[in-house]
Amino acid sequence: MQLQAANRELESFSYSVSHDLRAPLRGIDGFSLALLEDYQDKLDDTGRNYLERIRKATRRWGFSSTIC
Repeated sequence: MQLQAANRELESFSYSVSHDLRAPLRGIDGFSLALLEDYQDKLDDTGRNYLERIRKATRRWGFSSTIC
């Protein structure tokens, strides 16, 4: 019984953390995309690489912006 209760609490906590991270990660993804699109001609390869890595990390967490 205690193990089941602990598992339920852990599931609830995991859901809460995941839910709380959605908006900030969507924002990070969206701003990264905006930088890539709006400043593409001003970014060097390193800058583009950093932004792509940021976007890849947010997608790995399952959050992706649909901003075009």
